[in-house]
Amino acid sequence: MHYFVYVSLRTFYSGVLKCSPLILVHQGKVLDACQAMRKQGVFEGMSQREAKNLVRNSGAFRELAEDDFREQRDAWLDLCAEVSDTIEPDLPHECYLDLSTHPEPYAILSELRQKLPTADIGVGPSKWVAKLSARLAQNLDSDLIRELLYQECSQHTREFLAKLSIHELTPVGFAERERLSFLGYTTIGSLKEVPIATLRRQFGKLAEPILAAARGGPILPLKAAYPENQIYAEFEVADGVHQTDVLDNNLTQLATSLLEKLKLRDDCSSELIIKIRYESRENVLQKAFPKPLSTSTKLLQAIKGLLANETEPLYKIRIELHSLKKVERKQARLDGLPEKRDAKANADIAIRKIQKVFGDQVVQVAAEIPQLRRVKVMRAWQNATGWR
Repeated sequence: MHYFVYVSLRTFYSGVLKCSPLILVHQGKVLDACQAMRKQGVFEGMSQREAKNLVRNSGAFRELAEDDFREQRDAWLDLCAEVSDTIEPDLPHECYLDLSTHPEPYAILSELRQKLPTADIGVGPSKWVAKLSARLAQNLDSDLIRELLYQECSQHTREFLAKLSIHELTPVGFAERERLSFLGYTTIGSLKEVPIATLRRQFGKLAEPILAAARGGPILPLKAAYPENQIYAEFEVADGVHQTDVLDNNLTQLATSLLEKLKLRDDCSSELIIKIRYESRENVLQKAFPKPLSTSTKLLQAIKGLLANETEPLYKIRIELHSLKKVERKQARLDGLPEKRDAKANADIAIRKIQKVFGDQVVQVAAEIPQLRRVKVMRAWQNATGWR
């Protein structure tokens, strides 16, 4: 089961909003506004056009730039990185975490609330459900009631969504939600009994995405995009790992997880760092490889190679891939197919490989074999006269 967590900091932009009057916008929507503008009716999520009509000339608008608040964003994302190895940032004040493989995700939520007391936190099997539950949990004062909401969102998603208004179905476009409401589908649960053929007649190709959203989908993996130049995966055992087969199974899972993250980011890495915690000490192993660790087999072999001399029971191991780079892909043909080498190029490559191992004299190209002078003269005469 997927267990995605949405985190949003309520007072993230408070520093810049001290400059009154100011409204912070992004892609035509209000992100935040100073107190003076809020008193005039501006609120988060309002369209920029509505805000301009509301405040007239009494407010200044600032568009969020790509590199704005980067240092402040990294500071609180570093706290999130302490509890999750898969972080997908969105806007500077919000991100998604993946706790699907964590044995005690609810304990992590309590830890997050302690680290980020001004954060709105929600959970769900997909990103949009997690964000929705964060908004619904804003007005809940009791941690117990909030945890019950989280459990219902993540474990009983369809029942949880069924009670909500159709306008909460945010993976579906605004126009489609309005049309659903007009057709009598007032709640998300009202789509449950509708035959797919009926929805196809009403919405065409959008019928399947609408039903998938009503069930809590689409469920897509998070893109591990923070930290930007590294990824990591880890496991911890309270009593320590004493058996080789248990360690091998865990290492295989870590290697597979890291390669999946690399593929989602379209990155590659050749720098490996392993941080180990034993019962009474810690150790760091690292190595840079000449070629990228492009498969789970290569990565697993590299990990086991670094751990070959470690004989003590491991209590925690963290594997990091640093200096990430984009995968280089060459397209030599307009049709997108790889460029075909001719027969001579293939032969030259094969000959060089053999000569590198067995010596230059082992294989010779026929054109390079010395010929007798008489043969050369006869060939020149034939070429000149045309006689054969």
